[in-house]
Amino acid sequence: MKSSTTEEAMRRKRNVHVNDDEPALDISSLIDVCFLLLIYFIVTSTMQPREQDLPMTLPTINATNAPIDRANSSWIVDE
Repeated sequence: MKSSTTEEAMRRKRNVHVNDDEPALDISSLIDVCFLLLIYFIVTSTMQPREQDLPMTLPTINATNAPIDRANSSWIVDE
């Protein structure tokens, strides 16, 4: 009895396959195209330098932009 039930189960599994009338999609070519596009965009992209790597000259402190002494300064507010 047990062998007949397993044979029936095997027959059902065999019948589950895709029919020959239905179209099939080969995914391997799609994966190849995706990898080619990925490689293309990586190679052709321009890498922007980080902001800290850019050369810049920092301003120096002189008499015109010296820090303000807030303890001895007064504020006038007009309403």
